[in-house]
Amino acid sequence: MTPCALLAAAFVALARPAAAEVVTPIADILQDKAKHDHRWLCVAGRATEVSVAISPVRHHKFWTAKLADDAARIVLFAYGAPPFSEGDAIEACGIFARLKKARSTGEIFRDEFNVTNVLQGASMRAGKVKITPKGIVAVAADGKETAPKYKDPAQPLSR
Repeated sequence: MTPCALLAAAFVALARPAAAEVVTPIADILQDKAKHDHRWLCVAGRATEVSVAISPVRHHKFWTAKLADDAARIVLFAYGAPPFSEGDAIEACGIFARLKKARSTGEIFRDEFNVTNVLQGASMRAGKVKITPKGIVAVAADGKETAPKYKDPAQPLSR
């Protein structure tokens, strides 16, 4: 292959959009919690009941919201401020936990989705993230991947 042909093939490969990530229906997660427990997933729907608070022990800002698709809804959790508003359509990627224990308070949470990445608009289902066994990887427009930066905010309980 000539150098020009090789360069053209590389350009075509880079110009192709990344494969869209799989979005798991919320009802599927809730119907088979054991199958999805502590698995990296993406879910999509409309955000409701968005709230921001400060943890009482460690004084970290966190947010919660409910995400509803056509058939079910799930609680979302993440540290920081929510990058969306009430009523927005979003895609949330992270890890689902049937049961988890908060490190700071020992409080038990059930059926919560710990969010690492939030996508909106044209970024949804567009290959902007990649689901890997080690976490959610952000994919830039040039195809470069950013390693997951996730620290589990709670200790998973035994199944």
